[in-house]
Amino acid sequence: MNPSDTRAPAVVRPSRLVAVVMGPMTKALNPVMRKLAGRRHMRMAAQIRHVGRRSGRSYVTPAGARLTGDTFVIPLTFGTCCSAGSAT
Repeated sequence: MNPSDTRAPAVVRPSRLVAVVMGPMTKALNPVMRKLAGRRHMRMAAQIRHVGRRSGRSYVTPAGARLTGDTFVIPLTFGTCCSAGSAT
C-alpha cells in the first residue's frame, strides 16, 4: 500500500450464503461461547475484551485461541486486528 494514497480501503462484504447462514448461527452460539470460553475444560476458546473506538462501549468476543509457550495464538477468521495493543 502506498503511504501517500488517501483513498479509503475497499469494503468487502460476505457472500449472501455466509450472511444468511452465519448470522443466525453467530447470534445463537456467541452467548453460549461467551459463558464457556476461558473455563478449565474449554481450552480452545477464549474471551477477547475490547472497547469500541467511537462508542467507548466494552465488548466481549468469543474466539478460538491456543496458548503456545508464553504466547496466545488467535486465528482471525474474518477481518484483521484494529491496532496493536488495543485488544486484551
